[in-house]
Amino acid sequence: MINRVHDLDHDIAAVLKLLTEATKRDPRASLLRSIPGFGVMTTSRWCSVMGDVARFESPKQAMAFVYLVPNNKITGHHTETSSGREARGQGKMSKRGDKMLRSLCILGAGSLCLMVRNGSLPDCPFVACIKERLASPRPWFKVLVYVAAKLVRIATALLKYGETFSFEKAGISKAVLKQWELEQAKTA
Repeated sequence: MINRVHDLDHDIAAVLKLLTEATKRDPRASLLRSIPGFGVMTTSRWCSVMGDVARFESPKQAMAFVYLVPNNKITGHHTETSSGREARGQGKMSKRGDKMLRSLCILGAGSLCLMVRNGSLPDCPFVACIKERLASPRPWFKVLVYVAAKLVRIATALLKYGETFSFEKAGISKAVLKQWELEQAKTA
């Protein structure tokens, strides 16, 4: 029995080595690996499932593809949940889409939240946004889903524009970033 466990550990290490080599050769994967919380597994799953992100008109569509969005049915003044009861606010997260990619994004968000709590990331708007969510009275899983959705939006933007992850740019809206780049160009 113990020999079988050692054999499985060896097989897992071999597969991880193959995935690491494959992600080093793929230019999309190198962009994704620059995101904190995106490891070899998440990157390889993203590349195999998501395909070309140019097919998504916005990062919100990519989030919907991964199904990191609440499942709401809102009509008029009433909100219906899947159980048929009336509730205020957002419904439960939809369980469609690629379960493995969604799980890996949530696990990456968990590791990112732990890095923020430990103070191992630089201060920037992205980290401040996560700190604000961690300090809120929301349940832990809702914070993780929020951060995972933010990671999906960031990954989509990085692949769309072909840039590596930057703490200075992450968490800043496109309009503010454009204004900042114009100010930088004027001073240069």
